[in-house]
Amino acid sequence: MNKKVIISVSSLVIIGVAGAGYFLSRKKGHQPGQAQVSTDGFQALEELKKAQGVTLNTNLNSPAGKAWKAKDFAGLKDLFGMSKKVKQNHAFFQASIFVLDVTKPDWTAAEREQLHTVQDSIVEYMIAPREKPVLGEEAQVLSYASKVLLKFDSMSPTAVQKMLSYYASAKTGNQKDIIGETLIRLNPIPEKAKGIVRERLQSKTSPYDGVLLLGQMRDAQAAAQFWNEVYRGYAKYPDNVKPMIFKQMVINHRVIKGDLKKYLAEMAKKNEASGEDAFLIGVRELEALNEFRSEVQRLANQAQSADVKMLANSMLNSPVGTR
Repeated sequence: MNKKVIISVSSLVIIGVAGAGYFLSRKKGHQPGQAQVSTDGFQALEELKKAQGVTLNTNLNSPAGKAWKAKDFAGLKDLFGMSKKVKQNHAFFQASIFVLDVTKPDWTAAEREQLHTVQDSIVEYMIAPREKPVLGEEAQVLSYASKVLLKFDSMSPTAVQKMLSYYASAKTGNQKDIIGETLIRLNPIPEKAKGIVRERLQSKTSPYDGVLLLGQMRDAQAAAQFWNEVYRGYAKYPDNVKPMIFKQMVINHRVIKGDLKKYLAEMAKKNEASGEDAFLIGVRELEALNEFRSEVQRLANQAQSADVKMLANSMLNSPVGTR
């Protein structure tokens, strides 16, 4: 079935899955009194557009691109799986991310049902038993497969249940971690997947990793609930991770129902760079420069870290005072 798929103008922005980028920095000499017009900038843009156009056409004309454009669901399922080589799966999922990002297809109710069967097949591939631990390129392929699943605004209930069952029974490893992170990013997040987040937030060894997971959640309401749990349990976190956790809390302070300023005085006493950085970010985000100006000035003068000094000076010299 061939259907017209609209390609957005934003397709000129290459996504990161290809693992390559263009870093263009060209300067020309400028004579005093002359208007400075950068022709190099325009030339670089044209070169970038050409390169991106090649990538766009390559992916759209790949077997994956053609199948997605045609909404050939049976054909899609034939292009990946345990019967394929790792490189074939790599090519399919990488192209799929690009194509779905660019085309942003709409799905009818009937198509959505068929799409769910593709999602089921992707999950079956992701959780399939392997003879060896998932490492290297194969781990990257599973990560790409996860990204493909997350491109859709609805998820097959069967696929979700399979991932939950797998995560509950699987041993540690990349395969389990990727499934767990996929579940955490679902919107809405399944109730059982909240247990994964809570388990990591309460970790005795690396609770900060759990805090970082909150930034990956797409379910804003659930994320806000977790941020408040972190706030309420902040005093119990080990001292070595408190600065990093505090920094993340103040960055997300708008969803936290509590007084974060009460921790600024404690953070101001930290001598290590992570504590000083967290203190300054807290002062900035909570707009508390007037209350802690002397401490910020001290860091601008005495901090060992050049980055901390720079941040403190920029805050003191900011025309709006705190930002």
